[in-house]
Amino acid sequence: QRRFWLPGFRVAKTAVASWSATDAKVNLNRVIDEALWCDVHGLRPQTVAFASGAMRDGGGYRSTHALWGLVIARDKKCLDPQAFEKASAEVRAELKKAQPEAIGPGTLHEDLYAERLLFLLLAGERDATLGSWAQKLTARQNADGSWGSRGERPYEQFHATMVAAWALAVLGRQGVEALAK
Repeated sequence: QRRFWLPGFRVAKTAVASWSATDAKVNLNRVIDEALWCDVHGLRPQTVAFASGAMRDGGGYRSTHALWGLVIARDKKCLDPQAFEKASAEVRAELKKAQPEAIGPGTLHEDLYAERLLFLLLAGERDATLGSWAQKLTARQNADGSWGSRGERPYEQFHATMVAAWALAVLGRQGVEALAK
């Protein structure tokens, strides 16, 4: 995934597109890896089908990463707008339905809440519901700027902070307020 920050980095097609989409338990980053390189190595139809189908888990991390992979593929022009809409519609609906009214008590609750918000925003969703999610997420920010609970595994707090900050940065302060109205 170095391609996120090193656009000139190169890998062989087999490094990103040799996994099997028939294994529902495949690592959720495989779709991300293939999407990151789809403009160079192509995007297999079975990868799109996997992301929009068997990969999903009812709105959890597998579903958030399925949508993220589809967003990356769209942004790299490997899925046209109609193909993206078709592949992502059910995933987006699933993430909206899975988002709880209130954020749970733990770091992983904040993290998943933020992931659902972030990837829906990156997919192009904009509505008052997402604005209220952003406000709830902002209200959970710790005094030091982080998200999550101290004492839990530090990686989880770092990840929750990164994802929450990214989601809010996509909207910006004015966007959070505008959507919530």
